[in-house]
Amino acid sequence: MIDQAMGASSPVASEALQKRRAVACQVGTAFAGYPAVSAVLIFGSVALGHVDEHSDVDRLLICRDELLRTSERAARLAPFGTGWQARGQRGQRGQRGQQGENPLFPDEDEGYVDGVPVTVHYQTVPWITEVLGEVIGKCGEGGRSRRSGATPRPVGERGAGDGGARRYRRR
Repeated sequence: MIDQAMGASSPVASEALQKRRAVACQVGTAFAGYPAVSAVLIFGSVALGHVDEHSDVDRLLICRDELLRTSERAARLAPFGTGWQARGQRGQRGQRGQQGENPLFPDEDEGYVDGVPVTVHYQTVPWITEVLGEVIGKCGEGGRSRRSGATPRPVGERGAGDGGARRYRRR
């Protein structure tokens, strides 16, 4: 029933979705509990449940202070797949040095896990905080939302081992 609600309407789509979810879990395991990682997220077609046998898996690692070194990433990913290749350049707070590169994900690793293509994207908490601050600031004066009149404020933080989410409460 969950698979149907998420768009996996055929047995082939359901099997493809389950395989990609298992692959996503394996990749997440590579970084679970790693102190430099604040959160490991999944996005794209697997998160939405709209996959077929050609779909890839997209993971986002949110690093606490700075992006992980290529050697650290390679060492953690190697046991979980093959053909891992690093793309991008390590930059400060998500900024890239070359024109035309994606500032949203300054570093990426691509490889295969159980024959499924996987891309692991990396970003930092300071970069995300800065971007969210700008977005919230544009919602209205003083960062207050025009719709609710509320300012989000952090109420707690959890590490990668227990969900890696920062929760917000309205004032």
